[in-house]
Amino acid sequence: MIREQNGKGDNDFARIKDKKAEEMEERRRLMEKSAEKKRQLRQQHIERKETLEAEKLQRAETATDLKIRQLKRRERLAEELARRKRKGTISLKNKWIAIKLLIMRLFTIQTSSCKNHLRVEK
Repeated sequence: MIREQNGKGDNDFARIKDKKAEEMEERRRLMEKSAEKKRQLRQQHIERKETLEAEKLQRAETATDLKIRQLKRRERLAEELARRKRKGTISLKNKWIAIKLLIMRLFTIQTSSCKNHLRVEK
């Protein structure tokens, strides 16, 4: 009888041990799955941040390029007006425009109506 109980106890012990091993394996699988989801989410956040930074940099570069083009255009207009003024081909009526453009060049004041007012007599 004792031997039968010992044999049965060994089977129970092995069964319990197998069950615990299966439970541990299942927990490990769940933890790995959770960790993988977190890694993917973290990677998505990193990619979004990089994308936003790249877009921000592109907008800044575009704004800088626009500002440089505007400044160069103002400078060309001011030089053209100064050249025409020296030649005497600009009328008294438009001299205030030349003065305004020179002031804009000095202080880099941006006005959208400047090109509408710029009508040089030929």
